[in-house]
Amino acid sequence: MPSSDTNKFINILVLGFGFFSLFTAFQTSGLLQPTSLSSYFSKDCNASHPLKYADKIGYINYFIIYGMLSVSNWVAAPIVAVLTPKWSMVIGAAAYCLFMGALIHPIIYAVFIAAAVLGFAAGFLWTAQGNFLMMNSNDNTIGRNSGIFWFMLQLSLVFGNLFVFVYTHETHTASATCIKPSQNTVIFIVLTAFGIAGTAIFLFLRPVKAEEDTMAEDTVSLLNTSKKITQQPEAVSKPLVAMMNSFKLLLTPNMVLLAICFFYTGLELELWSGVFVTCVGRTGTLGATYLALAGMFIGIGEILGGGLFGVFGWLTSRYGRDPIVMLGMVIHLATFLGMYYVFPGECPIHRVDKDLSDGALIDHNHTHQLIIVLVLAVMIGFGDSCYNTQIYSILGGLYKDEKSAPAMALFKFFQSIAAMVGFAYSGYINLEWQLLIVAIMAVVGASTFCYVELTTFGRRGAGSRVSTNN
Repeated sequence: MPSSDTNKFINILVLGFGFFSLFTAFQTSGLLQPTSLSSYFSKDCNASHPLKYADKIGYINYFIIYGMLSVSNWVAAPIVAVLTPKWSMVIGAAAYCLFMGALIHPIIYAVFIAAAVLGFAAGFLWTAQGNFLMMNSNDNTIGRNSGIFWFMLQLSLVFGNLFVFVYTHETHTASATCIKPSQNTVIFIVLTAFGIAGTAIFLFLRPVKAEEDTMAEDTVSLLNTSKKITQQPEAVSKPLVAMMNSFKLLLTPNMVLLAICFFYTGLELELWSGVFVTCVGRTGTLGATYLALAGMFIGIGEILGGGLFGVFGWLTSRYGRDPIVMLGMVIHLATFLGMYYVFPGECPIHRVDKDLSDGALIDHNHTHQLIIVLVLAVMIGFGDSCYNTQIYSILGGLYKDEKSAPAMALFKFFQSIAAMVGFAYSGYINLEWQLLIVAIMAVVGASTFCYVELTTFGRRGAGSRVSTNN
């Protein structure tokens, strides 16, 4: 029989494969849907389905998703406690499949409803994922496991976008900024199938321990009660306890400071998943085909970061997490500067089919711009992995057992609120002002993270000492 450590490592791999398959579908759909829905409902691309706000439908979807996710995060911990992490992920993944299925032949209000369902269920999925990751890790393995998970999750960006790039490249020219309805149908049928496969993989997750009472123990722990297993029904009957734990945790000094960093990750999530790739798709010298290529290179950056921090995760236990977050900040600031020079300022708002010299600050040579965009895509992905892998790691070091699910819920809450705010203004504000906002938050967020890391763990021995002021 495999040892407990072996079972836990197998769980990390199964978790990674499940998210790889599900997010091969969803991350690709998410990057593509602002352009695909704009094309489907735009009179310029498809006269039979005209909508005045066609260019903003993708942003509206994201606003709904992250708005519902921000609400869901407050109730996710007690629901995960009742359902268990495994079944919470299965149910959450099914909602993702519903949204992608709605994009096959999009009906606008059905898409908005599916986005709302996805957003609410996503709270279960991500709270359960974070809790399950921590349950299967310890101080020595949390850096490795979070890196492995992040590597496998972001590998999905490469495979999903590779499919879209190859498929659309057959019929698109370099300057095509529209996706045909027939292409839309095929793309989202394939992506929905990947999502269903990922949902099925979650069924193979194992209990953390072999004993029969393990899941009951986890449920009681998640509800923050010290009562014995024989008292489990009473604990489960009071799920508000876990919600109150989240509020209490939010008022602690470390969580207040980390929340600023969480907020930044939501803004930069909105930037790379909504604005960056949309600018590629809406810029006439690039177009929808290269949107998928940019998504692939974002994935490559994420993979480089996740793989690097997974293999060398033990170094964070020796030297701390703050150097990695500072590296991510510097890379992101350089990326934002590059975006300012390479994209027309109005491309987040509408298509820019005119000569690029009327908007961007560099020459409009197609090859030069494409190379710069792909380099920036790798940089923004690598910087994103710097922040997120270290956030998972520090939460695993600071908040254990009954605090793990509330801590993860708070992370996702602030990230979701920030993404929702970003998507609310992204379709109305020129690119340069959006870049200024995220640049300021990058510096502030990295500073607060480093302060918590250094004051809690010190320069050395990170992960081996836990703050008493959580």
